[in-house]
Amino acid sequence: MSTRNVKEHLADHLAIRDLLDRYTNGVNQRDWAAVEAVFTADATWEVGGNDIPAMNQSFSSAPAIAAGISSLVNPMSVLVQSNHAAVIEVNGNTATAYRPSTNSVFRRAPTTP
Repeated sequence: MSTRNVKEHLADHLAIRDLLDRYTNGVNQRDWAAVEAVFTADATWEVGGNDIPAMNQSFSSAPAIAAGISSLVNPMSVLVQSNHAAVIEVNGNTATAYRPSTNSVFRRAPTTP
């Protein structure tokens, strides 16, 4: 990606960055309606992959994504997610965004007998 892509598609880059920020805020606030609102009906959310196979998760559709993420986050008593440098590439009517390092700090909620 080059700064040329940013200059030529500045409004798109800002809109995508806004979505990433609203997603992170929704997760931190456990506002699942806000999380659902940042995804389209045909979206897919994936985490894990080859780097973290034990965390492999994939959810498709905005409602399924919000429900899936909430099922992962709700058991945590504390979760703080922060955005880091997003790499965004706009190509015509499509765009890709990748956040190479999103940190989560968490502690599992105690289980009740």
